[in-house]
Amino acid sequence: MREMFRVLKPGGFAVLQVPVRDEPDSLEDPTADEQTRITKFLQFDHVRYYGWKDFADRLTEAGFDVQIERYGLDLSPDLIREYGLDHTERIYIARKPRK
Repeated sequence: MREMFRVLKPGGFAVLQVPVRDEPDSLEDPTADEQTRITKFLQFDHVRYYGWKDFADRLTEAGFDVQIERYGLDLSPDLIREYGLDHTERIYIARKPRK
């Protein structure tokens, strides 16, 4: 996150989509074996499953202004189906201040 912040020009932004839990806090275990990672983090090569609030907090700590969008809540079921969207997904807009 700090590296994204460093390389982004002032006033720039990143649109971030990551797997997040429908819980505020993240689950992390860098020592977990492969099967535990699949079970807890949904992939063998992941060591964390971000909580929706924790992910935003970490972006903020890196220096970003963060906006969480939930576009799927405003779309019709037909559009959600047509575009293959997850209506519960959170999309993070991380903006680097212009300073």
